[in-house]
Amino acid sequence: MGTATNRRKYNVVLLKDPQTRAEYKLNLANICQVLQEQYEEEEPDLNSLWQNIKKILTSNCQEVIDLKKTQQKDWITEETWRRIPLRKEKKSAINNSRIRATKAQAQEDQTKANREVKKSVKMDKRNYINSMAKEAEQAADSGNMRQLYDTTRKLASKYNKPE
Repeated sequence: MGTATNRRKYNVVLLKDPQTRAEYKLNLANICQVLQEQYEEEEPDLNSLWQNIKKILTSNCQEVIDLKKTQQKDWITEETWRRIPLRKEKKSAINNSRIRATKAQAQEDQTKANREVKKSVKMDKRNYINSMAKEAEQAADSGNMRQLYDTTRKLASKYNKPE
């Protein structure tokens, strides 16, 4: 049996943002230019070339898009992800308060923050489902059956597309 390696997953969803995508392309172009100039002078062997390319791609991903958070749903927006730690802080404020009045106020704040997070998550999911339905409709109109079936499977059940 081979040894198990921890594969790093990068948050490629961030590449949908045009500014992040442009920054990624610019970084990659600059690094590739340097690599090309380096190898014009000498003839590299295949293994060292592959190792350099792999190192370039991983370092570029780490710089621009960072690692993917575990169990992060693609449909939850960044704004919602920013609200979740605030809700946790409010929960810890309840546990840390010693006086009844401050504890009651902290509970009210936490309840309000919890409602906001739940409302935001519900809205994000609704928007995601609507966008998936539009995507399926466009695929049906254009006759792209593969995309249509993939999106309907995503909407209908737990779906993991093989890589």
